[in-house]
Amino acid sequence: MRKILGITMGDPAGVGPEITVKALQDPKVYESCKPLVVGDAAILERACGFVGAKCTIHPVADPSEGLYEHGVIDILDLGLLRPEDLAIGQVSAAAGDAAFRYVRKVIELAMDGKVDATEPSGLSKTGASTMAFAVAAVLLLAAGAGVVLLRRCAE
Repeated sequence: MRKILGITMGDPAGVGPEITVKALQDPKVYESCKPLVVGDAAILERACGFVGAKCTIHPVADPSEGLYEHGVIDILDLGLLRPEDLAIGQVSAAAGDAAFRYVRKVIELAMDGKVDATEPSGLSKTGASTMAFAVAAVLLLAAGAGVVLLRRCAE
């Protein structure tokens, strides 16, 4: 049985969204897992255009609503940013904050048992405080959250 893999979109002003879209163009990903992106649907839609991907962005409010089929990118849309809010390639507090919120949300989903594993994507060490990520990781480990960080979908 395929497991749900929560994938953060990464820095919305960086290359994270494009890397995420490109990775999800491979049908083998969908054979191994059910990928669920956590981020902003409008930013991911723009990334599809940047990389010339032919796919449908499918916003969901809960992982149970995902279609999990190749050609459709399921995204838990946090609705934090729109493309016009960001300058591509420019470090900003808004982009860093959004990237942190994506990580926090995917960890919450894992702790609630709604995703089986997580994979962070393209984070800017400048845009989002490295210390904030370190503190979050330590707190999760101390709480025994059991969040599994994967570099690939299949175990």
